Amino acid sequence: MAKNGTCFMTHEIDNKTYAEIKALNVSSKTASDEYFHNYVLDLTDGLHDLGGIRYELVICLFICWAIVFFCLSRGVKTMGKVVYFTALFPYVVLVVLLIRGLSLPGADQGIMFYLTPEWHRLLDVRVWGDAAMQIFFSLSPCWGGLITLASYNKFHNNCLK
Repeated sequence: MAKNGTCFMTHEIDNKTYAEIKALNVSSKTASDEYFHNYVLDLTDGLHDLGGIRYELVICLFICWAIVFFCLSRGVKTMGKVVYFTALFPYVVLVVLLIRGLSLPGADQGIMFYLTPEWHRLLDVRVWGDAAMQIFFSLSPCWGGLITLASYNKFHNNCLK
């Protein structure tokens, strides 16, 4: 048995070994996907077997809600301090990861691979489809968030001023 339930059966004919592959499970998963679904979430077969409570997830959920409670209970001033941290910390982490990545062996080859264009890829239809999807997302045709924020303006507010 190999990964994901695929069974390999070998046969020897005329001193040659042939492998017959029988797929018991057609859908294959990555190791990270299997870990997430089988260990972290501990998914069961269906609604007839609900499984137990995952105490690790309950503790994480409680910690998240406790952080939200303490941030909101102190008011707007505390939220301002939290925003300073949440706005600046990702940039600090990105700079640290950049420095770490540049210090690894072969970093120059990776940068050259990243910066060297592969012009033949422009002939692929999937590339143009992915570009169209990015344009669609960047134009934000659903603008629901902006409409919600705009609802907080005064009705007769002069936006052009």
